[in-house]
Amino acid sequence: MATKTQLRSRWLDGNGRRVLDAVVGAVRRRVDVDELRGIVSGLPYADEVAPAPDLRGIEFPPGVMLFRLDWPKVRLDYASLGGNVSESKLAGAVLDHVEAINLSFHGDFTRASFVRAVLRGADFQQAVLGGADFSQAKLMGAYFQDAKCSGAIFTRADLRLTTFFDADLTGADYSGADLRDATLLRARTEGATFEGANLEGATTPDGGRSGLESGGTYELAEFDATRAVLEQRNEGGRYDRVLERMSELRPKLEADPSSDWGSQLAAELPKDVMDEVADALAEGGSNLSSFP
Repeated sequence: MATKTQLRSRWLDGNGRRVLDAVVGAVRRRVDVDELRGIVSGLPYADEVAPAPDLRGIEFPPGVMLFRLDWPKVRLDYASLGGNVSESKLAGAVLDHVEAINLSFHGDFTRASFVRAVLRGADFQQAVLGGADFSQAKLMGAYFQDAKCSGAIFTRADLRLTTFFDADLTGADYSGADLRDATLLRARTEGATFEGANLEGATTPDGGRSGLESGGTYELAEFDATRAVLEQRNEGGRYDRVLERMSELRPKLEADPSSDWGSQLAAELPKDVMDEVADALAEGGSNLSSFP
């Protein structure tokens, strides 16, 4: 099989650049998978994964979104995405080693493969991920609220600070995963495996948070999920002031989970700042009741 270097370099010569332009045009026209297969069929090494459309190693230009595409089993190994994946059907797609920092993945990724993908800060809110494979993926700070991850594989994945609030994790495999400070509250975890996983500081459905009484786990999860939304939407540092104050309030909330942290922030920060924060939470699909 071709190496990462070979797969990426094939897009850089004259023919490769022409095919890249054609692929970008295909994305914008939302062509079907058969037409896509024809566009890339002449690329070197494409026969290695035929009949799957071969986009391995492609580096999409910035801002190119994969929007409303129906490309089952497309090969995107070692690809670098230039924009969000939105309302797309990529069931069975291979995105191993893909690079996509702080991007959104909204759609159907049933049985897709993200092995060793670099997906720090990715937003998988409400995504369909049944049977998807995230083995050894780098998912620090990712967001899986309301995601359908039944049977998904997260073995040895970096899931620090990741949010699985209200997610369906039934039968998922987290063996050896790093879940430090992750939020799994109100997640369905029947049949899930956590053998060898690091759950230090994690908020979990069955036992709360290390060092805390379980009665405070919901309030802490609300707080952490709110902070995760703001961190993901903190373009240009617009919410730095709010996030700094939330970091200061976190230990107080641990000591007294009943404290009204939302009202305290509202009393301390200007109304225009709080209005922007409320808009960011609404855009993130948050309905966290503790926030005014």
